[in-house]
Amino acid sequence: MQGVSFAAVAPMVLIGKAHGLPGIFGGTIAAGIIGYFLSPYFSKLIRFFFQQNLS
Repeated sequence: MQGVSFAAVAPMVLIGKAHGLPGIFGGTIAAGIIGYFLSPYFSKLIRFFFQQNLS
């Protein structure tokens, strides 16, 4: 199950006021691409933050 957050609503409203709906969609696509390329680095760091019990 994936969590849901409304933390992105305020920035999206501000972007929408300045650039309209295409700005919101463009920002979402850009953030997804950036996240995709940064994910290998964060996947290597996750072992320092979450301990797994595999017993």
